[in-house]
Amino acid sequence: MEPWEVIVLALGMIIVVALTAVLPYLVSWAGAPLFFVMGSLGVQRDGKAGRIRKKQTPRPRVKAGHLSHDLPGEMRQGESATVAVEINQDHSTGRSAAPPGAAVEQTRAAQTGDVMSVWLTGETDVFRITAHGDKTQQLVPGIGAVWAFEVQPEKSGRHSIFLHTAVHLREHPTDLKPVPHSMQVEFNFVYTARKFIGKYWPYLAGSSVLTFLAEWIGIGDIASKLAV
Repeated sequence: MEPWEVIVLALGMIIVVALTAVLPYLVSWAGAPLFFVMGSLGVQRDGKAGRIRKKQTPRPRVKAGHLSHDLPGEMRQGESATVAVEINQDHSTGRSAAPPGAAVEQTRAAQTGDVMSVWLTGETDVFRITAHGDKTQQLVPGIGAVWAFEVQPEKSGRHSIFLHTAVHLREHPTDLKPVPHSMQVEFNFVYTARKFIGKYWPYLAGSSVLTFLAEWIGIGDIASKLAV
């Protein structure tokens, strides 16, 4: 073998050994930008199987929690009361939804979600309900959310008011079973009389004017004389 052939063979072996030692580092260095781009697009590598899979976004789900409200058991016709409804995902009672002097707060287990909707309904023409704030709210971890309503009964007797809740899991909310609440409404004579007069005062005023005119021009006397 010629000397130059020996030199070429030795250089070739050196190059092969060098590439074998450096090649893993070159592959990892060249693949880093690729994995960075894949990570930014929501793709990650499965360490166990060596497969590449897309990151799974956590799906919203229904969680156990509690619902509190301070709907009164008795009210007076025509008088309004502020009612608070609280939903919390914690097992503790959280902050009290009932202000000082309000009705006793009632708490019950309920299905909850990260986003909830709450509204009140009552029997037709029985309750006047006004919501204060947004119907749909985000539940704050450890605190929950509170909805406020103004409730005014228009008719006396025993009536029902319904507390509705909905969980927002996807694009459309899922309505849960409404919570009924029975309420005894006390009769209020002054409010009823004021409401009656306010509704029928044009007819009452018209009847009074006609009676006054009839007495003033003596229609009543003339009619009584003709009858005789």
